[in-house]
Amino acid sequence: MCRNCSVITQANFSCGHQLHLWREWSSFCLFYPHQNTDFHQATIAYETYARKSKCYECELRKRANEEGLKGPIKYDYVRSRYDKSRELNQKNWAKESFELAKKSQAGPLDEARIEALNDKAKSQVKFYLGQGTKTNTKFGKANLLKTILQVPEGIDRRALITVFGSYAVWDQKQNVWKGLPTEDRGYLLAIARRAGVARLLEEGFAAKTPVQVKDVPVPTKQTTTKPASAN
Repeated sequence: MCRNCSVITQANFSCGHQLHLWREWSSFCLFYPHQNTDFHQATIAYETYARKSKCYECELRKRANEEGLKGPIKYDYVRSRYDKSRELNQKNWAKESFELAKKSQAGPLDEARIEALNDKAKSQVKFYLGQGTKTNTKFGKANLLKTILQVPEGIDRRALITVFGSYAVWDQKQNVWKGLPTEDRGYLLAIARRAGVARLLEEGFAAKTPVQVKDVPVPTKQTTTKPASAN
């Protein structure tokens, strides 16, 4: 788990509002370890269905209306409660996480740095698929694939998808092809198909041996620097 990059939920509420809310630290960091000023990404987790509830701010307005509050009194009622809410904290933390990630990607990045970042990302994909804890379910593999699909500009997404596919079907401990359960394979291909990269993933699945990548050592410790809104 990387405590310097985040997963942000894109939530759709019944009131019609769509909010980005901080959810958790990233389980799959392609550039680990790093500070929040170093090159990294903030990954969006898109909710498939709309929530049945209103966002908290709309819920507060509803309560104020039910109590017959109007004008400045209504405004103070809503603001005094919302300003202390978990929802606002999650919104602020998500916003700051996006801003930190965008700033870290601003560069300038020379060819050597871009090459090193791509080597690192490929090495991390291989690592995650080889450790067999976070990626031993279809949902774990799916979350890693979704992280790959959102890599920043300058990172070779197409190459990473093929690397992912080739190691998803490979047993690194036994050094043999193991394949994937039909359900898992179909689930991953559905995600790739929506992103227009199903062919690349299939090429990875079909590889007789995994794509060779440069193994980049991972330090055992990382310094955490939280966004200010998390404090």
